[in-house]
Amino acid sequence: MAASILVACALAASDDVTLMRKEMADLRGELRGEIASLREQVSSLTAANARLQAKVDVGTAAGQPEEQPTVRVSTQSRGSSRLLAKTDHVARRPRRKAYAAPTVVMTDENTAFTCEGTIYFGRKFPESSGAPGSGTAHTFDEMLADGNYFAIKSFNANTSWYCAPANLGGNDPKEGWDKACYCAVEAQWWQPLTTPECCRWTNGNACSGSVTEECTDLHEYVEGKAVTHEFEDLSSCPGSTPSALLHAELGSVALSSGGSQAKSFKTPIKVSHPADCADPSYMELQLPTTVTSLMVTESLVLANAALDLVDTFARNIWIRVTTGTVSMHSTADGFITAYSASWGQDGVRPLASDPDHDYNYGEEVVGATYIPRFRGLYLAGTNTNGWQGTAEYSLDNTNWLYLSCMDCSGEHHLGSRVYVDKDSTGTVLGATWCIGGASCLFVP
Repeated sequence: MAASILVACALAASDDVTLMRKEMADLRGELRGEIASLREQVSSLTAANARLQAKVDVGTAAGQPEEQPTVRVSTQSRGSSRLLAKTDHVARRPRRKAYAAPTVVMTDENTAFTCEGTIYFGRKFPESSGAPGSGTAHTFDEMLADGNYFAIKSFNANTSWYCAPANLGGNDPKEGWDKACYCAVEAQWWQPLTTPECCRWTNGNACSGSVTEECTDLHEYVEGKAVTHEFEDLSSCPGSTPSALLHAELGSVALSSGGSQAKSFKTPIKVSHPADCADPSYMELQLPTTVTSLMVTESLVLANAALDLVDTFARNIWIRVTTGTVSMHSTADGFITAYSASWGQDGVRPLASDPDHDYNYGEEVVGATYIPRFRGLYLAGTNTNGWQGTAEYSLDNTNWLYLSCMDCSGEHHLGSRVYVDKDSTGTVLGATWCIGGASCLFVP
């Protein structure tokens, strides 16, 4: 009898173990299903995040408010404008158009193309087609969702790019697969104002009557484009694959080529705000600044109590004038004279006074020359064989900047591409023209 009971108990225990094993197996199956579902959700969220980030890059430039500083200097300027408005307790009406989709053009791998926008180099075909890929190419959103890509910013529609990772400054995101370049061009997000009235920033956080928000959009668009950065040779500085990054906390911009920093410079304007917002904010000009005209409406505070205009504003500087190379222009060599003037000195000082000297490519017209209390540099062409080159100044004989011409014509008045000529022909040879035998004044 006892043996039978033991056998029955053993059979019952065996049945319980079998049942427990079955329940554990079912539980493991359910867990595997949950894990697979979670993985699918994570993958979907990752792809959605990539698409959203690409839209945010464009939407931010389209005026969408951002929490953190963006890498575009112009967009940061708009953000600063909004921050100043809030500092003055003025509310800003929300935009009706927070995001405008970019226009995307695809270019096959190993093909030349141009782009002014963001270039995405990514896998061209879905993974299901098998390497190297075939069938219908990815759309822009599908390429972002695929996740195998890198992106760079192109600032010039005339820059020629080659659709290959080595030329774009990145690594192959998926070796063994066909890739393509997707140029995402930001959409124009403002419309011209049809009425002279505008909302701008309003206390009521609304535009009333016929007043529309388009004027505010136009203001912010123009403010974002208000700083022009001119590069004498973009392929040399910063390089063939340029990009820019704003370090907002440092108040500086880094220029890079192919991922390597080529140059860093301070933002032209820096606005500092006190920690408690009680004291007034103040603005700094962080770069050497040439002011065409200065009007003081209230007061001008100077560090020195006694003001001597000559001693205060006259600077001791170095001057140099250099003939251009063949790469600047095939006819850069030619004839030129150079004279300097100083405050408190009568007449001019000859620096290069031989009107019959024909300067060769790269030849110094005026080597680095120290001029105390500098007032101006006068350049003139002395022959119908014009001269082209650069006119520069330095405060320490180490760091050189271009002079500006006060009475030249041309695309701009900088001394980066000066052209002087005795007659009035050949004005296309330079960006700053001093022609017809005129003696043109250059100042810092």
